Amino acid sequence: LAFVSISDIRVNPNDPMKMYATTGDRNFGSSQSIGIIKSLDGGETWSTTSLVVTPELGKSCSNLGMKPNNPNYMVAVIQNYVYYTTDGWSTYTKGTLLEGGLDVLYTNDFILISDGSGNIQRSTDNGATFEILYLNAEIQVGGIAFRFNPVVVEGDVYFLAGKKNGAILYKASIAQIMAATEANKLVGTKVGTTIP
Repeated sequence: LAFVSISDIRVNPNDPMKMYATTGDRNFGSSQSIGIIKSLDGGETWSTTSLVVTPELGKSCSNLGMKPNNPNYMVAVIQNYVYYTTDGWSTYTKGTLLEGGLDVLYTNDFILISDGSGNIQRSTDNGATFEILYLNAEIQVGGIAFRFNPVVVEGDVYFLAGKKNGAILYKASIAQIMAATEANKLVGTKVGTTIP
C-alpha cells in the first residue's frame, strides 16, 4: 500500500523476531487500516494475520495489548469492538462493543482499556468481557484516562488522565484494580502535581 498508518507495535518478549502491529488511524483520520499485521523476521517483512480489514472494521484502531506471560494472547480495539486472540492472530474473536479505544494495558492478571470516552474498562477473562471501573466525569471519579504506563511498576499501574486545568498522573495497585467494580469505582492516587 502506498500509505498505511501504524497505531502500535508489540514485540514478543520470548522471541523478538516476532512482531505485531495494528494498522489504521486512532483518530478516524485519512489513513486506511488493513487490520493487524505481523513480522516473523524482526520487522524486515510483514504479512497480514487472520484479522484482515473488512468494510466493517473501517479506519479506527487502538493500541495493541500483549499478555506478558503468554505473548500469543493479544487484544486490540478496532472500530469500537474488542478483538482478541489466544494464538498470535492465527484466529480471533470479536468481543465487546466499546466507545473506541485510546490505550490498552495487558497484564498477567487483567486487561485495561481506556475507551473513547476516557473511561477505564477491565477484563479478567483475556478480553471476552469488560466492565467500567473508572469514570471520566469531573464530578465522578477522575478525568479522561488517556494513556497507561506500558508495564506494572512495583505492583502499581500508572495512568495519565486529563482534567479541565491540566493532566494528572495517577497510580492504582493491582489489588485496587482487581477489587474495583462498576458499583465501587476505582479511585487512583494522584502522583505529583497537575501538569498544566
